[in-house]
Amino acid sequence: MNENYTHINDAHLIEYLQKRTTDTENKQIENWMQVSEENRMQFENVKQLWKISSMTEDFEKIDTDASWKKVAHKIEDSTEPKVRKIGFSILWKVAASVILLIGISIPFFIDNDTSLIATTTKEYTLPDGTQLWLKKGSELTYTNDFNAEKRDVKLKGEAYFKVAKNKLKPFTITLNTTTTKVLGTEFNLKDDKSNGTSLTLIEGSVKFSNKKTFKIIKSGETVSAQEDGTLAVNSIKNVNVDSWKTKIFQFNKTDLSQVIKDVANAYDTQFIIKNEALLDCKLTATFNNQSLDMIVETLRVLYQFSVVKDGDTIRLINGRCVS
Repeated sequence: MNENYTHINDAHLIEYLQKRTTDTENKQIENWMQVSEENRMQFENVKQLWKISSMTEDFEKIDTDASWKKVAHKIEDSTEPKVRKIGFSILWKVAASVILLIGISIPFFIDNDTSLIATTTKEYTLPDGTQLWLKKGSELTYTNDFNAEKRDVKLKGEAYFKVAKNKLKPFTITLNTTTTKVLGTEFNLKDDKSNGTSLTLIEGSVKFSNKKTFKIIKSGETVSAQEDGTLAVNSIKNVNVDSWKTKIFQFNKTDLSQVIKDVANAYDTQFIIKNEALLDCKLTATFNNQSLDMIVETLRVLYQFSVVKDGDTIRLINGRCVS
């Protein structure tokens, strides 16, 4: 290796990783890495590619020079790269091998997770028999060995669960900074942007926890994880907790503020009532799979609102309480 080690190429770095360099060369390379952040990043990039290339014993058998030439001309024709050119060095051979390995060794790169992504509100059944409904835009992820020894899932968004009973394997759900643990029960769990992560239990009991504390929740209760780390439990029953999946709403002298919150959550929209004094108005009504337009029209007639729609936002202007 040249004594002037201000420039060290990728071939020497590969030899260093393979432990084929002398003690003097090792010291030169290690000093070179500390000269600048650019040097350190170059080494890390070479190291990552070298690690990937080591995943197969057939690496040395790959005609990487020929393979790389198929893609290199596209790079040459694009904007000038910010890193120095090193020709078809060992780094390029490693990069080319990675491209080939992706084609011939797909199992190495397959994620061990299964993700359910709801493009529309949809029902699913997990391998243990658990039923769940994912709200549009929500996602549930579990490992491919789910139910082998444990039943752990991760949730983004909102879901309604009917967990299959299994006393030996608790069902655990991670959502944001909270963990819900059950043996078998029915509940609604969601990431509520306004009130924090919340769970409403339909039957049975669950353990709901965050990094600071936990609560045992009973049937009919709702627990919310606040930003300050506290867990707030509310025993006021909301019969419309799953209306986002059933599109059935039952309001019995319900505050208009709660009405628009339930409807907005079910139809992925936002309501703005200009006259905040009307938020305490009461509504008694049942909607059974009505469209959003029909519900809005009902509110307009009952409360004499003027309605202005702007994308997913519905503004209810003026109006009065029902006598």
